[in-house]
Amino acid sequence: WTTAYGPAMSRILVSVISTHGDNNGLIMPFCISPIQIVVVPIYTKKNKIKIMKYAREIKSKLKSYRCEIDKSEKRPGEKYYEWELKGVPFRLEIGEK
Repeated sequence: WTTAYGPAMSRILVSVISTHGDNNGLIMPFCISPIQIVVVPIYTKKNKIKIMKYAREIKSKLKSYRCEIDKSEKRPGEKYYEWELKGVPFRLEIGEK
């Protein structure tokens, strides 16, 4: 059996996870995070179209970053929890207030 000692990707990934994790989950460093910013629209049935349109405008302004819009029908708290577990470094909440 031969072994190789060096900076293997698995070792690097494990060190990132152990360094940047906390009790709430992983917080990926901005530069290596697959999704750097998540836009979380908070809306009611009345203002859904308006808020989603604004969320798309924000995403287009952030096109130099890896940005996603949460289009799920979950409650805001559930959305926050999901993206926190995924380790997204920045969450931008869009709503009427």
